[in-house]
Amino acid sequence: ANASKETQNIILRCLNYYICDKPFYLLVDYLSVRFPTTDALEVIRKVLGMKADYFIHYDYGYYGYKEHYAYGEIKVMASDDEHMGVFLELKGAGSRNMEYVLQAQN
Repeated sequence: ANASKETQNIILRCLNYYICDKPFYLLVDYLSVRFPTTDALEVIRKVLGMKADYFIHYDYGYYGYKEHYAYGEIKVMASDDEHMGVFLELKGAGSRNMEYVLQAQN
């Protein structure tokens, strides 16, 4: 779902209010993104910047997806249905897993 212009403006005003010259820490506990592709391995390689070999493949999925790949709690759901696309989900520990991956890449 897309945020309305009003909601976008409220968020931007709040972010501008908190702009300061000191760095801040942002912690995301849940993230889900649907990509308009059926190639889960491409999402793993190009979006997450990870090797697909690190992921375990399962012949079942969630939310109507037929299969998924998992690296810890990082879940990448796949379907042959182009309308469903590839669904990336990071919940709690998955967010921390991704945080460690990003830190290791730097």
